[in-house]
Amino acid sequence: MLTRLFTFVGLIALMFFAVFAVDTARAQTEQINSQSAEEASLQFFYSDTCPHCHAEQRFLDQLSKDYPSVEIERYPISNADYHDLLRERAEETGAEQYLGVVPLTFIGDSYIVGFDNPSGTGQEIIGLLEQEFGLPQNKNSTEREDGDNSISLLGLNINLSELSLPVVAITLGILDGFNVCSLGALILILGLVLTLGSRRKIALYGGAFVLTTAVIYGLLILLWHQLFSYLAPHMFWLELTLAAIGIAGGVYFIKEYLRFKRHGVTCESGQSPLINKTTKWVQGLFQNQNSVFTLILAIVAFAAVITIVEFPCSAGVPVMFAGMLAGAGLSAPSYTGLIGLFVLFYLLDELIIFAIAVWRLHIWLASPSFTIWAALIEGLALLSIGAYYALSILNYFL
Repeated sequence: MLTRLFTFVGLIALMFFAVFAVDTARAQTEQINSQSAEEASLQFFYSDTCPHCHAEQRFLDQLSKDYPSVEIERYPISNADYHDLLRERAEETGAEQYLGVVPLTFIGDSYIVGFDNPSGTGQEIIGLLEQEFGLPQNKNSTEREDGDNSISLLGLNINLSELSLPVVAITLGILDGFNVCSLGALILILGLVLTLGSRRKIALYGGAFVLTTAVIYGLLILLWHQLFSYLAPHMFWLELTLAAIGIAGGVYFIKEYLRFKRHGVTCESGQSPLINKTTKWVQGLFQNQNSVFTLILAIVAFAAVITIVEFPCSAGVPVMFAGMLAGAGLSAPSYTGLIGLFVLFYLLDELIIFAIAVWRLHIWLASPSFTIWAALIEGLALLSIGAYYALSILNYFL
């Protein structure tokens, strides 16, 4: 058991090292073409922790090859030495309102805020270079399809630079899945249904509970993602928020780990009057043998109440995940698919219990020790993520 635990912890540590390792390599600026009538230059202000900035970095690497006469100047905003230059260029081009937003690119008397892909913002950059400096259009230029640097996962095209996000979704989903309250509610439903001795009814009622939990939980994460999206253009505030969530969530789960060790695995939200009333209501409906339609509606309502009420107890992990997705600047199909992947692995233990109940008409439970250790790992993971963003914030002041 200890060997498996240490192996699992090691894999988690390696995953987070891969996710949050920052690529510090910088492409060297190409020599300016001496035959160019006028020096063409581009000033690029970026943050090391901004995914959109990394995308533009790759685009500019290719741009320097296609247009060797363009001098590309790259300035990390974490370096205070470049703050005066940034303010000066913002005043010259009328971009003062975007100070603090990255990436910010200056070309002559023009500026561009943000970066989406080579076919969008990339072509806008090339157009400004041609407009400002009269560069000849290069037929073999940087216009590339997004799919060139992407892979297909569950029907989604995900950029290779974001390859770690599915790993994050799976890992955090599994950790978040050891949810005492939601699991206890499923066991209650299965216990009521098992007395009926019907696999069809177990599949129907249990499936209604699991499906409702998945939909509600996914919608809650999606809501947080949309809220974080408003902060995404302002990386400092997004990183500050994620640092606070990571540290606060890490402390909470470590306290939960200590509570579980002392008093056993229990659900605090189970003391909620709303959950208690809803539980008694559902039990009464089963005892009175109400219609199938009534019982399904009751189970859907019960699952929704459980999921919403207990969400704050475990919000650290899904909210952090939502913030990470918002910071990655993904397309709607990509972040929706990754949220679905997170929810799938969040429900993995419930799906296993549900499948065994349908197959063997028996409720199987894993050892509570898994939940105890999962709380500790969640706490350490959130603290690590929070510390990463906290250190990133310090760069703004150093």
